[in-house]
Amino acid sequence: MEDRDVARRMPVWMAFSELFLDTELTEAGYRSIRRTLLRSGYGSRELRDILEREVAPVLHANLLSGAGVWDGWDEAELRASILARLHAPGRPRRALLQRWLLRRFLEKEWARIDPET
Repeated sequence: MEDRDVARRMPVWMAFSELFLDTELTEAGYRSIRRTLLRSGYGSRELRDILEREVAPVLHANLLSGAGVWDGWDEAELRASILARLHAPGRPRRALLQRWLLRRFLEKEWARIDPET
């Protein structure tokens, strides 16, 4: 991924990262994410792919942690983690139950932030 692509994605990655904090989002939080997605210039399908293939695989474990991150993600660390995963030769497979739970979570959250609804 080229630097300009990463720079364009970074606000989207940071917005999506809010979904994986160990806190409940307010309506204002969801509106803020949605505004960022609308400003990104990406279409709904592409945004959904970014969420599912780039952000969720890196941050989903925080949802399962008893003492997860709650105060926000470090931008540099998020960038490095996503890029490392994207450039890894093989991607680890998640257990079936874990994939099912993540899919349900993403469906629910996507319904609240989809820029095309």
